[in-house]
Amino acid sequence: MQYKFTWNTKVFWLLIVLEVIGNLIGGNGSGILYVISIILLLAGAIIYIIQLNNLSKAFGHGVGFTIGLIFLEPIFTMILGFGSSEYKGNPTTTN
Repeated sequence: MQYKFTWNTKVFWLLIVLEVIGNLIGGNGSGILYVISIILLLAGAIIYIIQLNNLSKAFGHGVGFTIGLIFLEPIFTMILGFGSSEYKGNPTTTN
């Protein structure tokens, strides 16, 4: 549901595929497949951080709130849900 607020659900499926493939091919811990799996997992982490930034923007917050979402996600998600933050709209769509 969170991806509908920040991007579209295609990004969610891309993130799932990156994480699954990265975990499947990096099993033995050596060689080129291990390096590829690390790159895929890092790409997934970067996409997730961008998604948290888009979530912060969707509720009218800035980079500080994004950092809070990265390190203390359950607490800052409750702040969004139960606090006075209002949904401003998807930051990736153009009006």
